[in-house]
Amino acid sequence: MLGVYGNVPAYDRHVKDGVSLFVISTNLNEISLRQLASFYNENISEFSSFRPLFSKDGAAYTPIKLLDMYFWQIGYMMDNQESYTNELHQVIEFAGNYKKPPK
Repeated sequence: MLGVYGNVPAYDRHVKDGVSLFVISTNLNEISLRQLASFYNENISEFSSFRPLFSKDGAAYTPIKLLDMYFWQIGYMMDNQESYTNELHQVIEFAGNYKKPPK
């Protein structure tokens, strides 16, 4: 579904590791898709800012493909912690603050 339509994340090992940091379901179901949509919408300005970097010849990645790439990269960095210490620290801090209720 990801490769053809770009409307469902791959939910491979790296994506699952990445979404788990944000307390997003690691199972492909309606709940996880709603959680991903919420995450995207809450961070739409950031995704929109780098979306043009992945456009070529008028074709652009879908929001779900961007989410897949984002969470895959996080999972990859988690799998290679020695090379991504600083980046992971920032991601973990962001993830920790993601679901905190406002004060």
